Amino acid sequence: MKIHILGVILKDSPQLTKRNVQPIEVDYQICLVCGICVGICPANAMFLGNDRLNISKELCTRCGRCVQICPVRALLLGMDSK
Repeated sequence: MKIHILGVILKDSPQLTKRNVQPIEVDYQICLVCGICVGICPANAMFLGNDRLNISKELCTRCGRCVQICPVRALLLGMDSK
């Protein structure tokens, strides 16, 4: 399945589990706090507050959609080295 938003085609990420993927991290030095990622998050794990992006590590499913949609690449999804 592909989702088309704001001229960007999001592809389904490979099946990832919370065990082999680290939580999404935000590079606050380049984050625009635009909220695009908040609107795309299927788990409602992201919210804006205190002039910054916040991510609930408990709710985040690590699907990677926010990483794909971020216009400045401020979101990072990393694999565990285990």
